[in-house]
Amino acid sequence: MINFKKKPQRDPFGKRKGFTLLELLISVSIFSITVVIGVNLFFNIVGIQKRTSYIQEIQGDARYVMEEIVRQLRQGYLDYAYYSDRGISLDDLGNPDPNVGNKILVTKDLDNNIFYFEQVVEGTLADGLTDRYVLENCSVDIQNDDLDKCTKNKDNWQTITSNEVHVKNFLIFPTPSADPLTLDEDLGYQYQAHDQPKVTIVFQTEIDHKEKKYKMTTSLQTTVSSRIYAR
Repeated sequence: MINFKKKPQRDPFGKRKGFTLLELLISVSIFSITVVIGVNLFFNIVGIQKRTSYIQEIQGDARYVMEEIVRQLRQGYLDYAYYSDRGISLDDLGNPDPNVGNKILVTKDLDNNIFYFEQVVEGTLADGLTDRYVLENCSVDIQNDDLDKCTKNKDNWQTITSNEVHVKNFLIFPTPSADPLTLDEDLGYQYQAHDQPKVTIVFQTEIDHKEKKYKMTTSLQTTVSSRIYAR
């Protein structure tokens, strides 16, 4: 006998398996947290790389300038006559206030070639609050240059610190404070001092950057004794 039973109809919705609303919300939340963590990690890595780059830039710039100053001081000596002829107090060279005295280092070698290093105002800082200082250099080759090359014409000077570097301090501490290399007529043609001339340099710079969180300062200090003691 043939059985004509009807096949049960399949419920298109009742037995279909899928995600519930709660499961979707949990999945989206986990995905969102993962994305946020990944984005934060990415920006942190970028920030570390930028900071490292700025540190390398400012340290490299400062070392280059300091090495050049040290080289000139070792091969020559502090030009005491320059300061005395212009009435510049050597004590003011070590004053951290850039508005006090002339922050200028002048050296002379055995051939009387003169080298100048001076802290000067170039503009305003990126935040617009205070003056931005740079270090400039000029040299006079007495065999080929006019002796007034650096003192009369600022066009002969060149900036030796990079564009985004602000020179916070350029301090000069000469020892002795009196010229030990020239006979003084007022003292009966005796020397004003009897110490080997040496100079302590404090050079402090910072990145002049609009992003304040990346601003950083580097400080270098060294004491240089001249290899020349010409008497």
